[in-house]
Amino acid sequence: MENFFHVAWERVLLNDGAVHMDYGSESDILAQKERLDPLFGNTATIAYGGLGTIAALLLCYAADADPVFLVLALVSALLSGLRVLLALGYRQGLPTKAVNNQLSPSRLRYWNAACISGGVMSALVLGVWCFYVQSHHTAPFIVLTAFTATLANMIGICGRNYPSARYVNLQMLVIGLPMITGIWIYGGLLEKFLGALLIANMVSTVAMARSMRNTLDTAVLRGQEIAASEAKLSTAMETVPSGLVMFSNSGRLVFANSEACELLQLRQPVSEDNTYISEAIEILSAISSDPQTHKTKLNELINQRSEPFSFEGRDGRSFMVACGCSPDASLVLRIDDVSEQKLAQARIERLSQYDSLTGIANRERLFERARELYDRFEGRGLAFAVVDVNSFKILNDTHGHSVGDAALQILAKRLDGCVDLNGVCGRLGGDEFVAVQHLDSPAAFIAWCKQINESTNAAASIQGLQLDLSASIGIAHLDVSEYRRGAAKTLVDEAISQADFAQYCAKRDDRKQIQVFDEEMKRQMERTAVLRDGLVAAIDQGTLESAFQVLVDVETGFPKSAEALARWTHPELGPVSPAEFIPLAEQTGAIRDLTIWQLENACRCCAEWPGDISVSVNLSAKDFSSDTIIGSIEKALQQAALDPSRLIIEITETAMLELRTDVLAAITEIRSRGVRVALDDFGTGYSSLSYLHKIPFDILKIDRSFVEAVESDPRQLQVLSGITQLARLLEKSVVIEGIETQEMMDLLSERVDFDLAQGYLFGRPMRERDIATLVSAFGGTGSRKNGFSAVA
Repeated sequence: MENFFHVAWERVLLNDGAVHMDYGSESDILAQKERLDPLFGNTATIAYGGLGTIAALLLCYAADADPVFLVLALVSALLSGLRVLLALGYRQGLPTKAVNNQLSPSRLRYWNAACISGGVMSALVLGVWCFYVQSHHTAPFIVLTAFTATLANMIGICGRNYPSARYVNLQMLVIGLPMITGIWIYGGLLEKFLGALLIANMVSTVAMARSMRNTLDTAVLRGQEIAASEAKLSTAMETVPSGLVMFSNSGRLVFANSEACELLQLRQPVSEDNTYISEAIEILSAISSDPQTHKTKLNELINQRSEPFSFEGRDGRSFMVACGCSPDASLVLRIDDVSEQKLAQARIERLSQYDSLTGIANRERLFERARELYDRFEGRGLAFAVVDVNSFKILNDTHGHSVGDAALQILAKRLDGCVDLNGVCGRLGGDEFVAVQHLDSPAAFIAWCKQINESTNAAASIQGLQLDLSASIGIAHLDVSEYRRGAAKTLVDEAISQADFAQYCAKRDDRKQIQVFDEEMKRQMERTAVLRDGLVAAIDQGTLESAFQVLVDVETGFPKSAEALARWTHPELGPVSPAEFIPLAEQTGAIRDLTIWQLENACRCCAEWPGDISVSVNLSAKDFSSDTIIGSIEKALQQAALDPSRLIIEITETAMLELRTDVLAAITEIRSRGVRVALDDFGTGYSSLSYLHKIPFDILKIDRSFVEAVESDPRQLQVLSGITQLARLLEKSVVIEGIETQEMMDLLSERVDFDLAQGYLFGRPMRERDIATLVSAFGGTGSRKNGFSAVA
């Protein structure tokens, strides 16, 4: 039977105007099923319609005993029973159960054909009945009964079968065509008029069915759009990493995505549970480490729409809860797991407050914490220690930066162990550290200073190396007589500056590793501040002076060069030693301007001397931190119109050891321009002969400290002789400084091979006009022995 309907009706029914859409997509299949549902509808209406038709046919049979009525009643009964069985099968899910519990286009076509086939055949029985009574009976009761039953079924066709245009049209055709044909053949004029009205009624019925069908199509499409939107919304909500919970305006839980269900241990779908806001608050509060506080905040969030808040869960995770309302007054809670963000924020905050290498406080956090301690203890009993690692540059260069970093980490750990909760340890930068500690007695202060000293000056094992770490320490004590709120920044900065100055004094005095800031240092510090300001003004105003000390040719005794030395007389403090103001210039950055002034002034003076006399100018390692030094030298030479070979740039041995590769390249560039370079003060630094061939220089100047003992110690003389012989092998000129007596000069001249001599024996540093007079008196080169001393 199924195959018969499928084959016989499928071709006709495929073009049904109401079900013309493709069966390819799942949404199209669902839409087709929604149109089939009303066709099978309520089985009771099919049964009642069939029983009414059967009863009417039996009444006609009772009135006339015509067997045709009995046959039509039997056919109607069979068709009605079949249609009821089909409807029951459809409603019990046979369309899906037949194909692995899945809807399929072929099954839907079958049920569509079966439905229309049964209905059209039932309608055909009514049409045949009406035609028959007109052609064989004239009894008014029989005709009225047939037409009444048929018209009643026509009304049911419109109300039940409207989803299918083909269904309605076929039923109207098989009912209306026999009825109207019978009227036109067997009826009179009035009956024909009634037939015309019947045609109008049929057209109206078809139009009503079309209108209802269009309404259904619109509803179906709208339903599909809503379903699609809901599916997209559901997908979007499921892909959101947040937990989303939605309550209706009545407070009932209507939606929760999988993230929220997992967090709150809800069952899916949540719409089947009768969960309300109050219960959800209890569930949310239960996952908090502080349920009561969390519950209060949740109520405020929901009832007062307060700001989102975060809380810690029992499992250690962190959450953020926010609340919002949709346009239909439903409530949405958003729960975010912000554990990663919290950890990242903590890492960022730590990086902003702590040194990445050592883990102790950085400069900003150090000063902030020190000011907090000042306010907590009202400026009483605070000790400040500034610690600077000794020879850290040498340690880095000798063993590498990894060893240097490890040394800083060890020192930081040791220093951090010297402070407790009432203190702080931080890194100022480089190899300089600060420790601050509140101490309640002089004895505690002394003990703390001792602890700092012992901790920072002790051996350490680093990467298999046994290293003796040492540091210079400066201590300052802050103990105000009257606490002033708001003065923390000024007083803390001042205390750290005092400790830093004490550390500088400790480093300058090789006999002491630790110095406590005292009144004498305070006076020195005040003097330093005055000198610092005055030096900048002196450079700007050009009130510095140059002094020159001659270098004498050992063979001729004639001056061959002069070293330019800066001299400064402070308007209030009087003459200031270069050993005092040159380091100040390096600290303040004024050394660059000082060097430029010295270069230009020395070149100008040299240009006025005889042509074989040169001038040397000392440069600091700080001068090479800027890439303008070469340009400054060229400018000084051009302004004075001085031959580059008459200018000598002196760089100390200690400074040379600190130069980087790019700076060494700059020195090479200077030499390429014809300017000579002298390695000054050899003997005050490493005094290592092995690195002499690596440094680009022309002249080796041996420091006075190296030759002071040659008269009393023959071994020192032998060492000095060996150094000069090595310099000869490297094709370097040799200058010996600090020659003060004729006896020393005679001894060195006899036992040591050198080119030029410098020292008080040949003259102290002299002013510009005096050096000009001196070198002019020789008028150039000479050949007589000890010629200089004869003139001097």
